[in-house]
Amino acid sequence: MTTKLPFQLREEFIKGNVVLFLGAGFVKNYIPHMPTWAQLLQEIFKTLTGDQGEVFKFCEATYDASGNRRIEPGEFLRVAQKYELERERLNKLRRKKKQKELPGIHEQVIELILDKYDKEKAVEAIKGKFLENAKGLPLRYWVTTNYDSFIEDVCLETNDSVLSRPLSNIYFRTTSDARTLLKIHGSVDSAKPNESIVITEEDYFRFIKRDRYIISKLYTLFCEKTVVFLGYGLNDINIQLIYHDVLLDQESHSISQFRPAYFISREAIPIEQSSYYSHKRIICIPSCPIDSFFGQLEEIFEEHQTYQADIQTKILADASNYGQLIANLTSHATGGIEASSNEFAEYAIKILDLVDYYELKHLRTPDNSADFVQFLQKVGSHHNAFIGAMWTGLGLIKKWAGEQLTEANTEVLEMLIEFSESTKRSQADYVFKRCMSILFELQCQFPNMPNHTLFLRRICNLLIRFDDNFNNWNDYVYCLEQYIVLSSSFSNMDIDTKKKFIKKLYWQLYQCGRSYGDSWYSTEKIYTDWDKFHPDAWPSLEKEIMTHSTNINGELGLSERDQAMIDYLKPGADYKKFMPRAT
Repeated sequence: MTTKLPFQLREEFIKGNVVLFLGAGFVKNYIPHMPTWAQLLQEIFKTLTGDQGEVFKFCEATYDASGNRRIEPGEFLRVAQKYELERERLNKLRRKKKQKELPGIHEQVIELILDKYDKEKAVEAIKGKFLENAKGLPLRYWVTTNYDSFIEDVCLETNDSVLSRPLSNIYFRTTSDARTLLKIHGSVDSAKPNESIVITEEDYFRFIKRDRYIISKLYTLFCEKTVVFLGYGLNDINIQLIYHDVLLDQESHSISQFRPAYFISREAIPIEQSSYYSHKRIICIPSCPIDSFFGQLEEIFEEHQTYQADIQTKILADASNYGQLIANLTSHATGGIEASSNEFAEYAIKILDLVDYYELKHLRTPDNSADFVQFLQKVGSHHNAFIGAMWTGLGLIKKWAGEQLTEANTEVLEMLIEFSESTKRSQADYVFKRCMSILFELQCQFPNMPNHTLFLRRICNLLIRFDDNFNNWNDYVYCLEQYIVLSSSFSNMDIDTKKKFIKKLYWQLYQCGRSYGDSWYSTEKIYTDWDKFHPDAWPSLEKEIMTHSTNINGELGLSERDQAMIDYLKPGADYKKFMPRAT
């Protein structure tokens, strides 16, 4: 069964923020006879003596699970460099004997790939596959270490940009549908293979030293976008070197502030490997074949487009009333809408429709896009008025829900929580945070509301879903803050909700006090907000902490962080002494 893509990745894809980072396995998935890096080296070394196994004389003796010799990915660059040294030595002898010299490794790479690759067969290979529809998906950024032209032949249009090293400038298309492919290790169509193709150690070091513009562009993409690795092995040298050069070889010491990347694998991934890469902010998605990955993207996109079209159709079918609602919400004369209690639900539905449309639309297109401007014209509004109406409307929904709750009526509250629970909500969106904040405030103000325990379970599940998908330190700190606030209602939670709540709060606290990154922001949040933590939740939190005790020096004990929780976070302790930053 194919693994479902994580919520955060799905949202970033819809926003057009995904960067596909493609390796040799991507092409090989559709054209099986295309060579891997190891197979290229094997064919190139064969030119030295004619021996198919010549390459193994130049690398460590390692074997695969079947007992066959293999080249470790970490040796690829070094082995290629050894070829060039050996070729130069042999060519000196050949010149003396007036024999034909062996061509350089860069020329051989191009010759081998051109011999194996055929554009017409490539186009034929993807027919009936999900990749065939990739041109219609919001995938604006493509990066590859491959030398062949497979990606540009089957995934891009003629108006898209294909850029290959060496480069002094990189222009990414700015229109919503145009794409840019960046071939960071060169291309077979280069007129100067020695300057373009990166395959030896010296090539790679020159790439790192001289192509700082490309490295800077990659750095920007890793910081601002969500990178997905496709067609690589977990130990692939490209992931090991490029990822670390881009993320770690920087002045900043806070890797946690970078967006996580994703590694797609058709195979299962051992937990040890997954944990190792998770530490590097690479999230592994196992059991997800490449074409199934594109199938999921297509399904997500079509679902989003359909849902957006339905909301737009609903609003435009009643454009005059929705336009009047926007005007009323932004009117200085009324300061909003004066409605009777039996009208609250009707107005709330329309306000949430406007919020829904804007959130879905804004995920993909800029505020000044032609279709959004056209939509605003049809409802007789403009951008600023629409945004103002949306935020004013959410404030009114909070007010109306509160007024209803004083009479034990939960109709508007139910609308808001159902709206927030929808899987269409963007976890990183300010609208979603605003809706959650309203729900948290209402549950504190009305602890005696009907079905309060059920309501607590639902908003705790919302927060946990958000927590599971947080993307940056702002979200991380927000989650910790909300767990602390919700602890005031701990005694009203059902048993199952208490367990989940305490486990998530514990994990948030356990992340505090590390040497760098977002964890220090959350630690400092403890110093300002822990006084809001309710003592009723402490016994359960203490019990959770104690379950993580381990064998230390032959005795059962707690880690430094766990002990700090016991010592400084219990009621009455000095929480400002909890895991202070090292100086």
